[in-house]
Amino acid sequence: MSRRVQGVLGLWTLVKIALFMGLFFGLLSLLLGVVMFGERYPLGVFIAQPFFFSLSLIFIVLVGYLPYRWLARRRRFGLHTITYSPD
Repeated sequence: MSRRVQGVLGLWTLVKIALFMGLFFGLLSLLLGVVMFGERYPLGVFIAQPFFFSLSLIFIVLVGYLPYRWLARRRRFGLHTITYSPD
């Protein structure tokens, strides 16, 4: 038997998710960049990548949050329910 839980992700939860995703992909990009282009570029360029990834994802979340809330409040596209099994 499954239950339906009403809920919408909060803005700060989405920002935190975006921050950690940005840091992860930024660090991955940093490591790949250092391995592939380490001698040709200054290290500061590579170190800045995680921060730029994080800032860009947070900006996208902030811009996309208003349409998300609008659609969720109008119960469009299933954004307003989460179905899970208690098993």
